[in-house]
Amino acid sequence: MSRPVIGIGAGIQKGDDGRERLYIRIEYADRVWEAGGRPVILPPGPIEETDFDFLDGYLITGGDDIPGEEFGEPTHPEATLEDPRRLNFEMDWLKNTPRDMPVLGICLGCQLINVVRGGSLHQHIPDHLGHSQHRSGETETIQVDTSSLLGEMVGEVARGESLHHQAVNRVGENLRVAAHAADGTVEAIEDTSGRWVVGVQWHPERSPDTTTTQNLFREFVAAAKLRKEARESA
Repeated sequence: MSRPVIGIGAGIQKGDDGRERLYIRIEYADRVWEAGGRPVILPPGPIEETDFDFLDGYLITGGDDIPGEEFGEPTHPEATLEDPRRLNFEMDWLKNTPRDMPVLGICLGCQLINVVRGGSLHQHIPDHLGHSQHRSGETETIQVDTSSLLGEMVGEVARGESLHHQAVNRVGENLRVAAHAADGTVEAIEDTSGRWVVGVQWHPERSPDTTTTQNLFREFVAAAKLRKEARESA
């Protein structure tokens, strides 16, 4: 049986020659391949309903920041904003993704899921907590709610690298907090309405040998495979 197809939105980067190019970090594609999926890169642009017909799952990768105006606040001076073309594309996909399509958001992806659902962000965690530990890239220990879908996948404790200065504040509609850092920072959210929608604030793609990463990507791709099989048998 063919692999389930996982769409990954591409970022936009300007090269030394001044020309723009699409990019993703290859670790995201590697983790999808290893989990049994086939990654497909999606360039920013207008979407149509038929675009969802060839995908079985959707992965939103890390990136830069979301403007505060998206959740009713002035943008923080420490923000480095994501290219609006990519941001609008990812938000359109999230707003229109079919209920049966699994969605995994990582770092920026986690924040986007929350904002699209009407939630807000701490725009600069050091203002809230008084430290910059979460943007250090160090591996953190994350406490997972064992009653959550994420808990079923990774267990009570997750380990992962953190590279963020923003995080979920007000939780969006039909979402719940599924994991916290030791200082209380929200490290994961998930859907409560029966959809496979999970956002993690850390970077599991950077730790391929951990059980946390392997289980998370395996279950994500497995959910995409179920969508694929259901559509093929319909």
